[in-house]
Amino acid sequence: MIIRSLVLRNFISHENTEIEFPLGVTVLVGPNGAGKTSILDAIVYGLFNERARGDNLEDLIRRGCRFAEVIVTFEQGGVRFKVRNIRKKKGNDAVLEREGFGILAISATEVYREISKIIGMDKETAMRSIIVRQGEIASLLEEDPKDRKNLFGKLLGLENLERAWNNIKSLIDHFSNLSKDLERLKSEVELRKGDLKKLSNELEVLEKEIKELEGKFEQKSKECSEIEREVEDLKKRREEYERLSTELREIKKEIELKERELEETKENLKIAREAKKEAEKLRTEVEKIPLIEEIIRLMENIGIKTQMLGEKERELNRIRSYKNALRETEKAYNEYISIDGTKEELKEKIEGLKKVCDLKVKKEAELNSLERSLNSDSSEFERLRNEILRYLPEITPEAKNGELERLKEEKEEIEREISKCKESKGKLDGRKKEIREYLEILGESSVCPICKSNLTPEHRERVKEEFREEIEKIKSELKAIEKVLEDFKAKKKEIETRLGEIQRLDVDRALKLQKKLEEYSSEIENLKRELEELEPKVEDLENARKELEKLENRQKNLKKDYEGYIAAKKALEREKNEEEVLSEIEKLREEIESHRRKCDELIGRIGYLPDEPKKELERLRKVKEKFDNLNAQVLQIEKLESAEKVKEAELKGVREKENEIQRNIRRIDFKKEKLEEAEEKLRRANSELSVLKAKIDEKKDLKKRRKDEQNSLKEFIEEREKELERIQRIADFVKDLETVRAAFSRDGVQKLLRQMAAPEISAHVRKYLERFNLDITDIEVTEDFDVSVIKGGEKIPLSSLSGGEKVALAIALRLAIAKAISGRISTIIMDEPTTHLDEDRRRELVEIMRSFFREGASIPQMIIITHHRELEEVADTVYRVEKVNGISRVFEERF
Repeated sequence: MIIRSLVLRNFISHENTEIEFPLGVTVLVGPNGAGKTSILDAIVYGLFNERARGDNLEDLIRRGCRFAEVIVTFEQGGVRFKVRNIRKKKGNDAVLEREGFGILAISATEVYREISKIIGMDKETAMRSIIVRQGEIASLLEEDPKDRKNLFGKLLGLENLERAWNNIKSLIDHFSNLSKDLERLKSEVELRKGDLKKLSNELEVLEKEIKELEGKFEQKSKECSEIEREVEDLKKRREEYERLSTELREIKKEIELKERELEETKENLKIAREAKKEAEKLRTEVEKIPLIEEIIRLMENIGIKTQMLGEKERELNRIRSYKNALRETEKAYNEYISIDGTKEELKEKIEGLKKVCDLKVKKEAELNSLERSLNSDSSEFERLRNEILRYLPEITPEAKNGELERLKEEKEEIEREISKCKESKGKLDGRKKEIREYLEILGESSVCPICKSNLTPEHRERVKEEFREEIEKIKSELKAIEKVLEDFKAKKKEIETRLGEIQRLDVDRALKLQKKLEEYSSEIENLKRELEELEPKVEDLENARKELEKLENRQKNLKKDYEGYIAAKKALEREKNEEEVLSEIEKLREEIESHRRKCDELIGRIGYLPDEPKKELERLRKVKEKFDNLNAQVLQIEKLESAEKVKEAELKGVREKENEIQRNIRRIDFKKEKLEEAEEKLRRANSELSVLKAKIDEKKDLKKRRKDEQNSLKEFIEEREKELERIQRIADFVKDLETVRAAFSRDGVQKLLRQMAAPEISAHVRKYLERFNLDITDIEVTEDFDVSVIKGGEKIPLSSLSGGEKVALAIALRLAIAKAISGRISTIIMDEPTTHLDEDRRRELVEIMRSFFREGASIPQMIIITHHRELEEVADTVYRVEKVNGISRVFEERF
């Protein structure tokens, strides 16, 4: 993995930093506290979501900011990837992109899982092999041998072999379990083959039995067909016999019916002849009916005409009454109409004057509204005027803007002073924190943690006292700065308050109100003048209303006669002309007299006037009803005589048909016993046939079942034979897996790789150590990656080495490992690698690194973070890190 670039936003002390990392050696140099290690923290956080320092991830966000953002661009196998990580107060967002492809993952868990896949290492291995943190340069020598062996194994790729060794074991176990069924399956296949042979023999026997039964079935079928033909013939004769018997029964019923109908016709003919005689006796009475009906009609008309005559006489009296009423009310009616005309003229005049009155009311309302607005706006204007003149010399926008500009300039000057105070305070706080860290490091130690030189108690206490005095001085300076800050803040608050009050001053509103007040005064004067001009017209309106009221009272007195005249006139209009009514009365009297003469004439023809004509008419109508019934019977005589002859002929024909049917029945000669005997014979034959059919079906069904069993057995045997072949292949495969697993074991390829790597690493370590001019005569790295150091011909423990010797040995070991496993590691990041090295050792380290890269470095990229400028000599790229106003800045230095 090659790191290509890094972007930091609001990350620890970095506000907005962008760094490019080319191939070769990149050195980041700067004083303590400048923000160098924060760059390493950002790489660790961006690639692995790990907090390198501090207790929680929220500490990564720069003070006063809502989020921190880190973007790391790295390259693996020639492909570029970009990981973006945004840390918020509550949680973080992460996105991983591949150049030319797009987004690969969008959640933090998925992003870091995908990065591990891309670089081919888990997070822990990658961090321990790529990154060497400050104070951990010698950790490779000091950690547990087992952990060191595991780390070297991961770097060499041995963990993949170990994982393969374990995985192959589970495969062997799985396939071994499958191969256990081999012998059982062989026995089962042989057993099933024996069953298959038995089934084949049984099928041959069944085939012979089915053929014999089918022959018997065919013979019995022919016998049944002959019997069926005999039964069918008898059934046809039975059907003909039953049909003729049914016809005979129907003919007998028809003969009985014809005999009854003939007898009935003869009886009806006798009754009709007697009715003819009786009808002749009633004819005279029936002929009186139309005469009495006419008498009744004439008498009813006389009554109706008499009633109409009375109504016409009453109508004539009404007409004469309406004419008298018109003459009596005509004068009052004419006066009422005249008053209506005068009222209309007055109403028109009043309506015109009412508009003047409404106009006056409207003007008065406008006057009141204007006076209220004048009073309200005058109060508001006075209030605004007093407020504005408290702060400004005059009521103008120019005066307001000028004062605001002056106050803003004064506020900006104070803010600049506050910023300077805060910057000074930040520097003093940083120095105080740094001194306290030094005091904690010193503690009761007898060895200097910086240079590893011995410290006497007096020297240590003197240094501590100097630090304490400096802290007290810083506290005093901080207190003075705090007081100045408080004064500036109070003055700033006072200016902000005055700014807010002036900004709230509504100068535009005050000017608008002043103009409105002048307009109100002018409008009020105009309205008062217009109201004086409208006053005379209001008096004319009052006089017109009084005159109208007087006319309306007079109309009330005339209203009864006026309405009486109208009612009489309307009623008379609805009535007919008086002469027309007199003509109708005369005509009715003449018609009544004519009806009376006709009635007397009809009574003379009848010979008498019945006491109750209607009852007499009712009696005669009953006589006529009887006459009509008798006459209807008389009309049937001829028809009945003809029907009598027809029925006698029909009866004769039916009796002849009866004789013919009886002859046909005798010809058929059907006996029920013969049919029953033939059907019984057929039933027995069919029963025997069914038994044969059932036996054949049973044998065929058994044959089918045995055939299915045979096919199933064949399929089963075929499947088992295939399974046998598969299991045999599995057994052979298990043997091959065991051979492969033995090769992947720790005593196999893993051991071989360790044996190959250990001498190469040892040789590189010796070469790099020689450059440090230490008194170490030899060093050896075993195949288990134990490190042995020899001084003066004797092996010595690592714990007896000085701090500088451990650092030199650790650097040599790390460079040797990088040289030996080139391809697995492409980048090394070292934070303060020169800790515990004196000036001579630092120069030697520079020469070693020059030689390392001059000889053709197996690691294409190295990033070094240091405050010692000697390491700049080996760098291809140098970045200087400084802290300006509490914010870290990064500058590239050009050679």
